[in-house]
Amino acid sequence: MSSMLLSSVILQIRYCDKWQAAWIYESLPIRRPGEVLVGALLAVIVRFLVPTYLLLSASLLAIWGPNILPDILLAFCMTVAIGVLQSILISKKFPFSQAFNVGDDAGRFGKSMFALIIPLTLCGLHYLLTFNLVAELLAIPVALLFCVMLVRRYAATSWAAFAT
Repeated sequence: MSSMLLSSVILQIRYCDKWQAAWIYESLPIRRPGEVLVGALLAVIVRFLVPTYLLLSASLLAIWGPNILPDILLAFCMTVAIGVLQSILISKKFPFSQAFNVGDDAGRFGKSMFALIIPLTLCGLHYLLTFNLVAELLAIPVALLFCVMLVRRYAATSWAAFAT
């Protein structure tokens, strides 16, 4: 549920009624615009994902107890990884930089469909790991490292990526 929320916010963050003010991004003295993209993504994660995830996690802990804590931690790492991967794959657009226009997204449909495979794959992997507690506990630092690597790759996005 929180992964779907994160995905929809990531898809919509680039749209705004006052998109004309987005010229400021190009006038900023930054070498890598990916740092702005990562900042926006982290803001989305903190503002939307974390509260929702904490609420869901509290209810899961109340139902199943502390035994589910490794699942909660691994799922959070996977959810963040899904968000970063979708941000990397779908488009390189600054937040609040485009007008609401239905006709703009015709070429993005294939990428969006491909991006749906990612959550299903990671969800299946997480499900397989739940059968072995040791494997699940070992997967948490691996997933954290994967998230860090993805964020660094996203932060390295250059100005050339915006030309496409």
